[in-house]
Amino acid sequence: MYVYNLIYEKQNKGIESMNIGYYSSYKKARKVKKKYQATVPGFKDHSHGFKIRKIEVNRDNYYFM
Repeated sequence: MYVYNLIYEKQNKGIESMNIGYYSSYKKARKVKKKYQATVPGFKDHSHGFKIRKIEVNRDNYYFM
């Protein structure tokens, strides 16, 4: 099973990352992304920073070097 994480990254003296939310489908995450790009001040002016990541649940995401 997977969840989709919608994040927004902005280049400002490094990379600032904001977690928008977790969604049960890619379609739902994309719908929220489009809403933010169209209506939310600050995001609609800089709409290129959105990313959707597919994350597997019930899985360790920590890797040893």
